[in-house]
Amino acid sequence: MVNNASTVVVEVSLTLASILAVDDKNQELKTMSWLQMTWTDYRLKWNPRQYDNIRKMNVPSAALWKPDLLPYNSRSHESGMDTDVDCIVDSDGRVTYIP
Repeated sequence: MVNNASTVVVEVSLTLASILAVDDKNQELKTMSWLQMTWTDYRLKWNPRQYDNIRKMNVPSAALWKPDLLPYNSRSHESGMDTDVDCIVDSDGRVTYIP
């Protein structure tokens, strides 16, 4: 049963890999970066001993609930991210999503 009153804590981090361009005149900054979101979904827990000691698995992100948190470029309103990627799911229900 789903408890709609419960909250999900989502950890969000952004790693800046490089600055690609700076346009002072137009106040634009173009970067290469990675966004990572992590949360725990109690419905995805399993006991590794019951499943050949499997502790992690890749799951298509389309098959999972994901937080609706994506940055967008305020100039073009596009995130430029590939959101059709696998999530890493740990046996304790922890989900890592790197679009």
